[in-house]
Amino acid sequence: LDVVATYDRIEAVYDALRTAVREPYADTGLQLRMHFSHWYLWGTMIYGRFVVPDGGDDALALHDRIWEDGMTAALAAGAVMNDHHGVGIKLGPYMRRQHGAALDAMRLIKAALDPHGVMKPGKLGL
Repeated sequence: LDVVATYDRIEAVYDALRTAVREPYADTGLQLRMHFSHWYLWGTMIYGRFVVPDGGDDALALHDRIWEDGMTAALAAGAVMNDHHGVGIKLGPYMRRQHGAALDAMRLIKAALDPHGVMKPGKLGL
């Protein structure tokens, strides 16, 4: 749950992550660990890690729900996905929320440069 925000938004993003993840999943024993990192003139990054002692038989589904709730809350509070780890496949589904209609332009560029879809298939939500 690594996200970046400007200083005027970072407190709201921090609160949104805590509200969306720590509180609703407290009954699972979830521990949410967040710290600020990569301080820039304009803002900072929140490194968010969560630990659930035993996710049970549905651990993967639980993980995915926590991830979805956290990313949705952070983006809604004004964050953007991390600034240097890349998007890959895990964050691809959030590209539309972050970039809106600009994602369509990215798709057109990708299609023009890679008409057979062989370069990094599925990355960046493209």
